[in-house]
Amino acid sequence: MAQQGSKRQHARNEPENLAKIPTGIAGLDDILEGGFPDGRTTLISGGPGTGKTMLGLEFLYKSALAGHAGILLLFEERADAIRRNVRSLGWDLGAMEKAGKLFILEARLPRDAVLSGDFNITPLLAIIEGKAGEIGADRIMIDAIDVLMRIYNDTRREQNELYGLHDWLVDHGFTTVLMTHQLAGNLEQVDFSGVGFSSLIDTIILLRFTEIYNKITRSLLILKSRGTKHSNSYHRFVIMDHGVEMATIPSGARLSELQGQPSTGRSPAEAAVGKGDEQ
Repeated sequence: MAQQGSKRQHARNEPENLAKIPTGIAGLDDILEGGFPDGRTTLISGGPGTGKTMLGLEFLYKSALAGHAGILLLFEERADAIRRNVRSLGWDLGAMEKAGKLFILEARLPRDAVLSGDFNITPLLAIIEGKAGEIGADRIMIDAIDVLMRIYNDTRREQNELYGLHDWLVDHGFTTVLMTHQLAGNLEQVDFSGVGFSSLIDTIILLRFTEIYNKITRSLLILKSRGTKHSNSYHRFVIMDHGVEMATIPSGARLSELQGQPSTGRSPAEAAVGKGDEQ
C-alpha cells in the first residue's frame, strides 16, 4: 500500500499526466478521456433510478474480470439484493467473491447509532484495509456516502469525517467511486452540500432523467475532471441486458433546447443511440 501512496503523491505533482483506469463501460472511457483517474476519487451523483449503482458496479465487476480486485461498501442497499439485481446482466458477483476478486461489506447503519449520531467510520476503514491487503484490492466503490452523513447533526463533524475519509482513501492509493443522491432537476440547482468535500474530488459526474425529443432518457454530464481533458457535452446512456452503453447528444446541444421538440422522424440523439433503447 505504501507504493500506492507514493503513486498517488506523484500524480498530485503532475496533474497534466494523470493515469487513467478503464471503466469497462462501453463509450464512457472515450467521454472521460481514458477512464477514472488512477488513485483518485470520482463522485457519481444522481436521483433514484438514474443508474448510479449500475455504473459503479460495472466498473468493479469488469475490473474483477480483468484481474483487479475491488471492494464494495454499502450504506443503503443489502448485499444479497445487489447480487440478485445484477444476475439478469450475467454478472455473478458471488463467483468474484469466491475467487477473491471482490469483497462486499454491508454497513447499513444501526438504528441506535442513527438516533444518537454516535458513529465512527474508523472500524469500517480498518476492515477495508485488512481485506484490501488480503485480496490485493486497490479499487473501491462506496454506495451511498450521503446516507452516512445524515446521522451527524454537527456540520463541523460531518466535514471532518468526510475530509478524513478522503485523506484515508488518497493515502492508501485507492481508485475510488463514491455514490451520492442528487435530487436537483436543473444544472443551476446542483447542490453537493451533502458531500461537503466536493472541492477535493477530482472528477464529478452528474446523472439525471431528461426529456429529449419527447422521450424520457437517462443522461450523464461531466461536471468536473481536474487535471485532465473531458467531454463538456451531455451524453445519453441506456442500460442494456449486458450493462451500460453511452451515446453522445449532439455537440453544443442544451437540454432546454432539446426538450419538447416534435418527434418527427428520427432525432439526432436517437440516431446516436441506435437500437436497444427499450431496455
